[in-house]
Amino acid sequence: MTTILFLMLINILINQSCIGGKKTEIMVLGTIHQFHDSNPNYSYYDICNLLEAYQPDLICVEIRSEDFGMKPYLKEMMLATVYGKEKGIEVAPIDWWTEKIQMEAMEVMQTANYKRNEILLDSILSTNPIIRQFENTHGKYQEMITRQVSIDIINDTMFNSFIRERNRIVLDLMGDGPATMYMQTRNERMVELIQIEIKKHKANRVIILTGGEHKHFFDQHLASVEGNEIISPLDLNISSNSNYSSLITNLIEKNEYESYYSDEYLNNPKKFFSDKLVPLLHGPNMDFEPHSIPAANIAQAGRILNNWSKKDSTSMVYKSELAWYCFLTGNYEDAISRYKEIDSECDVPSHENPLISIMLYRNIGLCYDLLGQREAAIRSYQKGKSNMKGIRAKLIKNYLFKDYEEIPYQGK
Repeated sequence: MTTILFLMLINILINQSCIGGKKTEIMVLGTIHQFHDSNPNYSYYDICNLLEAYQPDLICVEIRSEDFGMKPYLKEMMLATVYGKEKGIEVAPIDWWTEKIQMEAMEVMQTANYKRNEILLDSILSTNPIIRQFENTHGKYQEMITRQVSIDIINDTMFNSFIRERNRIVLDLMGDGPATMYMQTRNERMVELIQIEIKKHKANRVIILTGGEHKHFFDQHLASVEGNEIISPLDLNISSNSNYSSLITNLIEKNEYESYYSDEYLNNPKKFFSDKLVPLLHGPNMDFEPHSIPAANIAQAGRILNNWSKKDSTSMVYKSELAWYCFLTGNYEDAISRYKEIDSECDVPSHENPLISIMLYRNIGLCYDLLGQREAAIRSYQKGKSNMKGIRAKLIKNYLFKDYEEIPYQGK
């Protein structure tokens, strides 16, 4: 879609919503996703305080419509959803991507050309004056976002300029395709969805929660639409509030997300409990680097598994998660026994998800390595690889098995 066609579509969508010259006030709040957990300068409570100060009549969240209320998502997006439900504010999902895009990206990222482009990108970024000015002021992006970035920094014009320039360089080098997760297309589709939701709900005061890397695009393109007025988060007088409900505080402090989900979802124990374990035990790189999983996550997972067992302890998914928990807590022989029980109870290799069988034998191999039984470990790795079926499984082969057949897994 060209920029001209894109803007024409947006203007058509809102043409009839600007009656009487009344502006739709729009605030785009840049967030830092999982780093809100560890960054004291930009917490989940900061988001609640801003929502309280802004008083929107529509909250847009970076969640896909097909996942809304049905799958665990970014914590700040679930938080904003629960906040909206409590306050009687409409909440709308506006994210866009597909599983096919994710698979394409994984495939491209393993190519030599992509790795060469990554090196070239680092070189270009290191000499770009806009990039250097930002990093000289705030430090390296990936470092500062985990510890020191504040709500003010990630929502100011300097950050917008930095991300705009960075994305321009990335798109020039790699294009709007798998290597960039269709960055430009995704931003355009999300802006379209935002305007559709504004019109649908006849909203006058909108807040959009999105990762900081989208904010510059949303600000620019939503501001270009007649009838919209962009309000900066920095213009708000935000005060601290310690009187949030238990639903809000328990979500933030205890990761209790029940109030986010739909009734249909809550009535499915297998899906409900297994999805609760995803961010704790299967978050970014956790299946590939199990030693990186925090001890607090493992302890919380144990409590979830205990509650799950009271509802349904017979499903293969429950037994698989329990075996993974045994591995993570150092009970390697127990984990092997449980994985072998799963293997004997069902036809794992022909299961609808081929990753089940691959992960099962990979994990048995890890257990054997940590028990010092090297030959048994190698046999398990080989059996896991032999069950690889379909492009999805093949794409993650190198991530899952690494060089374990040559070098034993040592838990680090």
